Amino acid sequence: MYIRPDYHENGIYHVYNRGVNRRKIFKRESDYFDFREILRYFLIGFPDCKVSDTLQHQSPFSMRWRMKNKPVSFTADPKGNGMFKNIIELLAYCLMPNHFHFLIRICKVSDTLQSPISEFMKRIGITYAHKFNHDNQRVGPLFQGRFKIKELDTDERVMHVSRYIHINPTMAGLVNKPENWQWSNINDYYLFPTKTPFSISKPKFVIGLFRNRPTEYREFVEAQFSNSDSTLLRPVAIDAED
Repeated sequence: MYIRPDYHENGIYHVYNRGVNRRKIFKRESDYFDFREILRYFLIGFPDCKVSDTLQHQSPFSMRWRMKNKPVSFTADPKGNGMFKNIIELLAYCLMPNHFHFLIRICKVSDTLQSPISEFMKRIGITYAHKFNHDNQRVGPLFQGRFKIKELDTDERVMHVSRYIHINPTMAGLVNKPENWQWSNINDYYLFPTKTPFSISKPKFVIGLFRNRPTEYREFVEAQFSNSDSTLLRPVAIDAED
């Protein structure tokens, strides 16, 4: 029986969801990009630009370009900009054609937001589904029910789930090397502490489990899974449950 964990400060969770009937939720490159921009909107926030300020400091052409290219979240969820900035950290992520994986750490649980991951997942799910349905002239749910989540109760499981998330593209045959899949944050790990473009993640915690040495994490990712690794990972590899 699937039981949702409790949320608490410093808890680390493997979060997963996929398309209804296992259908694609990312059909084109722009879908991946838009989803990641939605994550950026809620996790980091975009600087808002008032029309009056824009008129004073930018040309009419520049203003039209900025308004046209504002993140979809500004209009879909105008109060959510940077809402989770000091509440949760996205340690690892991977966006796949019909599903996605997150490794999330809770930094703070407040009286006003006691279920931060549930609120975060609801907001990104609704925002992206509206955008996807509009672009593809479809109606109805995009995701296969509510997201699944497992708490990781040991550092060892955190390490293994991070690797599992990052090697998803190679296991699926999409790329030969994990670092060649641009829709994960594995290069934030390999290049740590240098920030890569579009970085929305916080790899510091996991890299710290490898003595702050990205080369050790790379060796871990590239190592072949052992039977003991699979046994440790199985209870928290939630996409394999159904």
